[in-house]
Amino acid sequence: MQLNCKQNIELRGVNKISARKSKFQPQHNKGNSRCYRCNNTGHSPFDCKFKNAICHNCNKTGHIKKACMSKSNKKPQSRKFENKKSVHVLEEDSDSDNCIASLETFEINNSKSSKDVMWLKPTNEGVTLKMELDTGSAVSVISQADFSKRLGHVKLIEATITLQTYSGESIKPLGCSNVKVHYKGETHALPLYVVPKGGPPLFGREWLKHIKLDWNEIREVHGINQKKTGEVIKDLQNKYKDVFKDELGTIKGIKAKLSLKDNSSPKYIKARTVSFSLRAKVEAELDRLEKEGTLNKVQHSEWATPIVPVLKKNGNVRICGDFKVTLNPMLLINTRFQKLMTFLQI
Repeated sequence: MQLNCKQNIELRGVNKISARKSKFQPQHNKGNSRCYRCNNTGHSPFDCKFKNAICHNCNKTGHIKKACMSKSNKKPQSRKFENKKSVHVLEEDSDSDNCIASLETFEINNSKSSKDVMWLKPTNEGVTLKMELDTGSAVSVISQADFSKRLGHVKLIEATITLQTYSGESIKPLGCSNVKVHYKGETHALPLYVVPKGGPPLFGREWLKHIKLDWNEIREVHGINQKKTGEVIKDLQNKYKDVFKDELGTIKGIKAKLSLKDNSSPKYIKARTVSFSLRAKVEAELDRLEKEGTLNKVQHSEWATPIVPVLKKNGNVRICGDFKVTLNPMLLINTRFQKLMTFLQI
């Protein structure tokens, strides 16, 4: 009898354990349960068409970005920018067969805001367009006003994508046109999307896949046009030869006079110690200044100001006098001269 009771207890324990284990067995989604692979309802995760898909957010297999649980999958908050810049991303949406491109309209309020913009001038259907190069743009777009003005003769077809702003607002393109683009010897038929409003036309990544750009040339043109600048500098050097002579410049016909305050007395401060690594350069620079007449060597003086050697980019030193500890506090300065000294940082 005791044995039977013990067996009953053990059997009850087995049943409880089996019941507990059954709670953790996988259950198929039914009814309105959401699939953790695509965040949609009406099917099981085991039957989901995205079970082998790669997430664009975490790059893991088994779900899409829409259902990704990674912390980085956060919708960007709406922001206010002083200059609205373009940010474009192309991605798939499981709810639609269309593509969604993230687009933020770029506007140029003044010429200063466009100083960092890189421009390209491809020929579209025989018309040269000045387009902003934007490697962050998924597609190439043009405003309705620019399209009507420059490419009004080109036929539009229905667009298969939806544009979405950085703040989440959707923009439906008015249409798309497969334009014949010619740039630097290359010709391709590429899609150009027309939007209701916007700034300059955008040259996006979709075109960059087909058109090869010379990035060295673009950077050179964007930064400084070296050839044109070199010609301008050469003309200035020829026009003002006296200014650009490789020798010491002097002011002629003007003699400076320094007035001291009452009860001022000479101030003598001994030379400061120069670091061993700069001694040879300082001595060479002092010899050079003496030879060209900038400095005059004296044996005795009631005034003495320590020098400050400043290391230049080319490795040489510039000799400066620290007059703020000797002469400057004793000078009687009028307003105009004070402004000049401030300008010269004496």
